[in-house]
Amino acid sequence: MKILHVCLADPFTHKGGLNQYCKDLLLEQKRQGHDAKVMFPVGERKGHQVKVKSKGEDKFIVVNALPVAVNRGIDDPDRYMKKVDPSGYQRFLAQYEPDVIHVHSIQGIHLEFFQCAKGMGIPIVFTTHDYYPLCFRCVLYTRDNILCTESTPHKCAACNFHSGMSSKMQAVYQSYFYQEHKNDALINKLKHKLIKHHDHGENLQSKPEQIPEELVCEFEALGKYYQEIFSYFDCVLGNSLMTLEIYKKAFPNANYLYVPITHAGITPQRRPLSNKKVFNIAYMGGCRKDKGYDVFEKALDLLEENASNLWEAWFYGEGHYPENTSNERHKHYEGYFTENRVEYIWENTDILVVPSQWPETFGFIMIEALARDIPVICSDLVGSRSILEEVDLQLIFDHQSSDDLAQKILDLLKPENYQNVVKQIQNLSFDFDMSHHTKRLIGVYQNDLH
Repeated sequence: MKILHVCLADPFTHKGGLNQYCKDLLLEQKRQGHDAKVMFPVGERKGHQVKVKSKGEDKFIVVNALPVAVNRGIDDPDRYMKKVDPSGYQRFLAQYEPDVIHVHSIQGIHLEFFQCAKGMGIPIVFTTHDYYPLCFRCVLYTRDNILCTESTPHKCAACNFHSGMSSKMQAVYQSYFYQEHKNDALINKLKHKLIKHHDHGENLQSKPEQIPEELVCEFEALGKYYQEIFSYFDCVLGNSLMTLEIYKKAFPNANYLYVPITHAGITPQRRPLSNKKVFNIAYMGGCRKDKGYDVFEKALDLLEENASNLWEAWFYGEGHYPENTSNERHKHYEGYFTENRVEYIWENTDILVVPSQWPETFGFIMIEALARDIPVICSDLVGSRSILEEVDLQLIFDHQSSDDLAQKILDLLKPENYQNVVKQIQNLSFDFDMSHHTKRLIGVYQNDLH
């Protein structure tokens, strides 16, 4: 088959679950004999005509694409729904002739692309990696750190007011140079400086007492723009049951399938059972409220009172963690870690905590831990939590309750419970194999689109 993947950015240089999945799926499809390539948006060049250009063996770039919000919100909705001459998309699709288009993100891609594909009879599949089609911040979690259960144009306008990347920052992010050199040391340093400056500026901006009605109307129009794009999808692949439920509420007329995801390199690694005396508990979400950092900290404070000799907590991920002090001898703030430390960290982790405060569509970190026989405690907002329902010991906690999280950790610190959970993890029905997952998707492309 000829398969065209549509991604947010270059999946061969960009990190994150969406990009990693797109890259791994594309490469596995090629390994299985299919012609798979990826298309992603880049910024403006001379002129405003949309063009799709080949970049090497596996990549196409959309030149003069729409701006991307990533997960930083939108400042000016009109910029995100500009009409274009569809001829550039038409020529590309007529030349490449894909059998199916697999969309991983709609960001940066014009409505006209989907209209052209539909007009040419090319089936379109969409995987629910985030909530961008119904939330302009992607995560159903507001700038005020509140879970958003129902979006309206007025709520979206208030949440996104004075938000989003500046046009200059967007130009850098969407340049092909940045796509290619994103992981260079200097580029990384400049990127973090820009993000820090942006976050500081957004925090200083106060929302107005009254949102301009014109802005509300613009967000309503943008919502309808994405609804139309969504109407061209022949099948929506929910990577978790929770995500399916949320999307079905927003887009009830779509054709849905439940297809949990995985990525390359995950193979079950059996660990010898041993009687643990001190458990290493890892958290990898960075210093972010939406990842549940505050909830986890409060749970550990509760555990200091009655189980302080049983655990050590290790904090990983980007953010401004506190300095390690002797007063908090059970907490170790490690922060950002490089790829060459990943296996060392896993080898020294006994329990993983995933305390997400937003409806995380799946959560690769969970299956990476489970494949290594590491028990996981997660909030009820993590999409992949359904995997844990096979385990007898309750490992899913109320996302609002640090007390509940502390109790779940305390239960798992009992050696007999811990060993029992590890044995059950080794017999989970979840299929980690990327090859099997890819074959299932080929079956979806061939048999389930209508």
